[in-house]
Amino acid sequence: MPRPLNNRMLLIPALAALALGLLLLAGAAWQRHCCRPLAQAFAVQDLESELPAEILHSPHLQKGRLVALDEGAPERWRCLVRLQAGGPALVKRLRRLARGRAMRLILGRAAKPDPIWLPQASLALRALPAQATGYDAGPASALRGEVGRTSIGERARFGIIAVDPRVIPYRSRLYVEGYGPGLAADTGGAIKGARLDLCFDSTREARAWGRRRVRAWVLSALPRARRERLLRAVGLAGG
Repeated sequence: MPRPLNNRMLLIPALAALALGLLLLAGAAWQRHCCRPLAQAFAVQDLESELPAEILHSPHLQKGRLVALDEGAPERWRCLVRLQAGGPALVKRLRRLARGRAMRLILGRAAKPDPIWLPQASLALRALPAQATGYDAGPASALRGEVGRTSIGERARFGIIAVDPRVIPYRSRLYVEGYGPGLAADTGGAIKGARLDLCFDSTREARAWGRRRVRAWVLSALPRARRERLLRAVGLAGG
């Protein structure tokens, strides 16, 4: 009389079949990997990489605005990459082809709007070490006979800057450290060379500023592609 099969005797063939199936799957995967041509999996490409930006946060510039003191330049490397559906993945840097420069940016953090309109990203065309004094927009000008009007007809207010137009052309937009954005819209008899006179909304504020040595930058707007690159560097959406 045949002996009845117990559970252990039934389990052994099932485990053997499962192990064989897994072994066959692993072998097929290994065969696909080994048979794939190396030229299709890896390549040598020249890639660019941005250096981390040097960022100065300013309480004198509106939040979301930036001034680029130096746009920087990306490094260029010859790299070994893995080719894949989502784009090449870096495996190893082989040789540096060009040195880069870090961006140097002033990033605004002021809650209130700038007194003088600036684009979302501006480029500093040149730096000007200068001596800056403060003045009050209120008193009438004995020469012009007007109260609170500049040489080119702008209303005198915080953000208006008196310059020597031979050094800084009228209507230039500036950024002055410790003061913020300004518009070159006035001049005066004592404003010669690298001298600035910064307009304040009250005599108290002008006196508190006094006379200081500052750096001022003459600004320019940026083409869209260059603007977007700077905004991406600080995590801001393009505008």
